[in-house]
Amino acid sequence: MTGYSRTNKQIAAEKFMQSLSTQTKKELDEIAHERGISIQELIRAVVVPEWLRYLRNIDIKIEATVIAMRRKLPFENFQPPSPVAAAEQH
Repeated sequence: MTGYSRTNKQIAAEKFMQSLSTQTKKELDEIAHERGISIQELIRAVVVPEWLRYLRNIDIKIEATVIAMRRKLPFENFQPPSPVAAAEQH
């Protein structure tokens, strides 16, 4: 057998396939060329980490908005009248 055997501490990288439109491929190719790296390196080192930061930021904004909206509900402290009190009024 050639190569080396993996120990339990070594984890294989997950693999996935991505399809790109022709225009997106051209844009990524230009950016990668300007940086002197391959498209794969650009996606792995720049695009994916920035996308994950963007998604985390959106989650934080959404969570903050939901919390703020909950605090501003106009009927938050509304207490419905008890059935006994309503019956006494009639």
